[in-house]
Amino acid sequence: MRELAGKLSALDPEATETLKVIAYFDTLVDGRVSIDGILRGAAVLSGTAVGYQPGERQTTRRYSSDGEALDPKDPGSWPSLSFGAGSTVWLEREGPHHANDAMILERLAIAVSVSTQRFDQHAPARRAVEILVTAGTSADEREEALLRLPFPARSSFRAIAVPVSATGGVLPHAPDAVVVTRFGMARAILASEAPGPGGAQRLSSAPPLSDEYRERVGRAGIGTLARTAGDIPDSWSSALTALRLAGNTSKPVYADELGALLHLAELTHTEANPHPDVIAVGRALASTWWTELLLQAVAQGSSRRGLATLAGVHHSTMEARLSKLPELLGFDPSRPLGQTRLGVALMLHRLTHAQLDSQG
Repeated sequence: MRELAGKLSALDPEATETLKVIAYFDTLVDGRVSIDGILRGAAVLSGTAVGYQPGERQTTRRYSSDGEALDPKDPGSWPSLSFGAGSTVWLEREGPHHANDAMILERLAIAVSVSTQRFDQHAPARRAVEILVTAGTSADEREEALLRLPFPARSSFRAIAVPVSATGGVLPHAPDAVVVTRFGMARAILASEAPGPGGAQRLSSAPPLSDEYRERVGRAGIGTLARTAGDIPDSWSSALTALRLAGNTSKPVYADELGALLHLAELTHTEANPHPDVIAVGRALASTWWTELLLQAVAQGSSRRGLATLAGVHHSTMEARLSKLPELLGFDPSRPLGQTRLGVALMLHRLTHAQLDSQG
C-alpha cells in the first residue's frame, strides 16, 4: 500500500490521500480495535465530530475530533451513510466538505460492520437460520443447525419472510437472517409452534394469530407448517411467495390460505416467459384507465356503479371502459370464468413484478 501510495503521489495527490484513508481503517480492523476506538480514530482522522447510531434503537455514540465522547444525538442532516440492519454513521462537518469525507464514511461503515460481526452473539443463530431455509443442505447439517436455536423439543416450525428493512418488533425473540434469493434479499424469521388447546398449532414465540398480531407483523409472508427440520425449506419457499403476493398491503399473507393458488404460483418460478394473460393484465395496467385495485374489483364481480365510485368517474364512463376491457384482455371478465381468469392473471402479474423490499 505504501509503495502504491508513493507511485500515485506524483500523479494524483488526492488519490494518495484516499489510499491513506483505506490503509488507516485497515489498520484499525486488523488490530481488532473496538467500535469506540474506531469511532475515535475516524473523528481524529477527519478532524470533525463523528457519530454512530446502531440499529434496533440502541444508544447513539458520538466523538469529537480530539477523541472525547459527546452526548448522544441523532444524525439529523449531517452527511451520513447507512449500512447493515438500520445502522448509520455520520460526520458533523461544519463548512465545505473535504475531498475524502465520503471515503472516510464508507471505510468507517465497513470497519464498524466488521467489528460488530466479531462480537455478534447472534451470528451462530443467523447462520443456523440460513442453513435451515436453504434447500439442498443435508439432514445432518439441518439437525446441527437446529441445535443452535432455542426451540422446544418436538416443535413444529413456520418460516416467515419479511422485507430486509423490517428489523425488530416482528417476532423479537425469534431467530432471523438476511437471505439472498432469486427474487432479491429478504429477512427470514423462524418461529416454532407448540400445540395449543385442542391440539391446535400456535406460534410459541408470539401471541396467537389475532388481529393485534397481524397488525404488529405488518407486510410479511407466513409460510406453511414445517413439522420437521427437513420441511423448513418448503415453508420458506411458500413464505417468499406469500410475501411477493403481499404487494403494497400492510398485513401478512398466509401461505396456508392460498390453497391451490400456492401451487400454481410456485409453478411460475420455472416459467421462462409470462403467460399471455399476465401480459394482457400488464397492458391494461399500462393504460390510463385501469389500476390493479380496479381490475381486482372487476375480478371480484363488483357492480358497474361500484367500480365507477372506486375510480371516481361517472357510471356511464365506467360502462364505456368495461365494454372495451374484453378486447384489451383477450377474454371477457364479466363472466364467472373470465373473473377467475382475471384474478389468477393479476396474482401471477404481481408475482412477476414483485420486489421483496418495497411496498409494491
